[in-house]
Amino acid sequence: MAKRPKRKSAPVYTEIFAKVESYNFRLSASLNHDAFAPQHTLGDVDEDPFFKFGSTVELVATIDEPKKMAEGLLAVTIYGMDKASDEYNKKLKDIQLRDEHGSPKYRKYRGSLIPVYDTDRRSIGI
Repeated sequence: MAKRPKRKSAPVYTEIFAKVESYNFRLSASLNHDAFAPQHTLGDVDEDPFFKFGSTVELVATIDEPKKMAEGLLAVTIYGMDKASDEYNKKLKDIQLRDEHGSPKYRKYRGSLIPVYDTDRRSIGI
């Protein structure tokens, strides 16, 4: 006799009503440190962004319903990575200095060739 395939059980959802007790909102913007110390990079970083942005929202709430969970704490953290405008989408390879022939410039550091980046504040737009 052939076995019947098992039925998948329907997912169970529970609505939670909670009162927000505290919140925290953070925004961050930074420059890629590899542009300023390329001798310390590990691997190929040419495609890494030069500008980095991030945002975080943290919520702490007290649960009101369902009653069996009442007075319990709920903590939620939401991370966001906002895509910057094209002006800030530069990669490290985009700010690497070029020679008169358009080839990327490198310098020697302890026997290895290290890329030379244009980190002049006027040229990177800060």
